[in-house]
Amino acid sequence: MAYNTDAVISEAVRSAGLVRTASETPATQQLIQLNGRYYHVAITNLERTINITDGENAGRTKPPAADMIRDIVGVFVGYTAGFEVKQGDVTEYDDMILTLAQPVDYIPVVMPFGQGTLAFDAYITKIKDKLLNNIGGVRRWGNCTVEFTPMRAQIKP
Repeated sequence: MAYNTDAVISEAVRSAGLVRTASETPATQQLIQLNGRYYHVAITNLERTINITDGENAGRTKPPAADMIRDIVGVFVGYTAGFEVKQGDVTEYDDMILTLAQPVDYIPVVMPFGQGTLAFDAYITKIKDKLLNNIGGVRRWGNCTVEFTPMRAQIKP
């Protein structure tokens, strides 16, 4: 079944309150909100992965036609982000890592989506960073990578 892309996004995402248009977003807003807070850290990389996921009833019919039958359960939009200390403020970076490393099922996040934002509950299974230097007793960490995986489909058929 073909979908009108604008109608799907408009109805499934905007009506659910998941996307705010750019005009509704404050001009000074940061790109990524984690657990209700924007951290004063540098975002070095941000990748978005959109997975259109099928359920157990998807598959191909028998040859010779071998048509694909879809059983779309939803669209899952995940992100991989890179972070660094911004302007020597190691405290903000450390606070962010502590927030992300909590043993909870998920954290609420707000990510850029088109010209608006996408708010969802994300689970985190791995945080990877590297000690860059230790000068005067101050440890500077960086090269941080975090994968944010949505708990549920953000767009449903």
